[in-house]
Amino acid sequence: MIQRIAVVAVALLLFLIEPNFAFLSPLTFDQTLYYFVPRFLVVFLIFLATYQSKKRAMYIGLFFGILYDIFYVDVIGLYAFLYPGAIFLASTIMGYIKPNMMVTATIALVIVTLLETAIYGFYSFISITDMPWQLFVQERLLPTLAMNFLFIILTAIIFVYLINAKLVRNEMNTV
Repeated sequence: MIQRIAVVAVALLLFLIEPNFAFLSPLTFDQTLYYFVPRFLVVFLIFLATYQSKKRAMYIGLFFGILYDIFYVDVIGLYAFLYPGAIFLASTIMGYIKPNMMVTATIALVIVTLLETAIYGFYSFISITDMPWQLFVQERLLPTLAMNFLFIILTAIIFVYLINAKLVRNEMNTV
């Protein structure tokens, strides 16, 4: 029970700190603006889906996707659809691959890439943005991947430990 609360508390914490990291963006370097978009919650939910429960991760993703839509964006339903979809895609891929931390981190970065590209495509389609593809990749996608990669390096072991803590305790009790 405590572990379930801890997982939701970590998800809530990540949801709340993402905008704080977004305020660091954009950074100007050599007269070019670079936008860093934190996707910490999605990365955590991919780890949760891989190492514990795809169903729980998708429910949490749906809940926080709805909250993200309500508080941060103008289009209701975009993140409510994309977060569970990204988690489903990641867990489906992980069903064909033996999960370990490096593979999960790589899949998480691929999913973040797909997520950012889908958001860019949607916003381009409804004319909210007119940023050319090359500029999007250079000024937003690559910095976003770098920031999320750094986040994964710093937190992956903690996530796996938090998610697997109950499983380890259950195995120790059965011995």
